[in-house]
Amino acid sequence: MIKTNKKGFELLGGKTVGIIIGLLCLIVLLTLGAKIAGVRSQAETKERAQGMMNEIVSIMEKLNEGQSQEYFITAVHEWYLVRNFDVYPRSCNGDYECFCLCPDESYESCFSYDICKAPYYITLKKLPSDSGSARTLELHSPVKGSDELKQSLVITKNSDGYLITYKPLLQKVST
Repeated sequence: MIKTNKKGFELLGGKTVGIIIGLLCLIVLLTLGAKIAGVRSQAETKERAQGMMNEIVSIMEKLNEGQSQEYFITAVHEWYLVRNFDVYPRSCNGDYECFCLCPDESYESCFSYDICKAPYYITLKKLPSDSGSARTLELHSPVKGSDELKQSLVITKNSDGYLITYKPLLQKVST
């Protein structure tokens, strides 16, 4: 109900103010809930990535020279194995033979997540036959529409350290 007085219109007095305050409180609570959920999700992703890095290192440490083992990526989607930094994250302890698992290719993401292992002499290649080495390898978990090539790694121990490549896809034979 609208009341009038000499000064103009008043809109339901205290009820309107109460509704506005209630809506503002609801918006604040929803925003805080979304931020807490985002932080929790980021922490869970970092924990899965750390577990994946530990699995890769465990495979590396079990290999003898000349041996290879496949590693199927399940923990993270669209993350990167990265090496060849100008400045290394804390967990590298100043060792230039360090590699990291990062949410993107930037140094900043590697520094903020700090999921690195050293000292490991790593060569990254997209395919074993490639000449030269790569600075990064993008990793995809098996979700619909992801690049099948990037879902599996082959880790090989050689005399120079370790070679990590994508597992080449089998060519389909037409009949």
